[in-house]
Amino acid sequence: AGPNGFSSSSQYPAGIVASSLTAGEYTLSVTTNGCGTATNSVIITVNPLPTTPVLSALSNNVCQGDDIVLTTGATATDYYWIASNGDTTITQTPSLTVNSGVNYASGNWTL
Repeated sequence: AGPNGFSSSSQYPAGIVASSLTAGEYTLSVTTNGCGTATNSVIITVNPLPTTPVLSALSNNVCQGDDIVLTTGATATDYYWIASNGDTTITQTPSLTVNSGVNYASGNWTL
């Protein structure tokens, strides 16, 4: 038995789509040949998906040799900054300064 009226007597119940409606305590009861019942429970927490981040550049046009400064207002634990050439830099802050030479790539960056 579980949240939002979930119940199944199948040995292999259908999958449950994770959402705020399916978060909560699930209990499994097992009976073997009518001899007693064993139960156990687990609590499932469903965390919301992050919103799409907005990525900004201090300047969209830089001269060769200038630093590229990228920022976002998104709140996260880790930020994955992906350059147009596929290079990825991970930070714990919502900004990234790319110095000339290292991971320096013009084009579209993603976060």
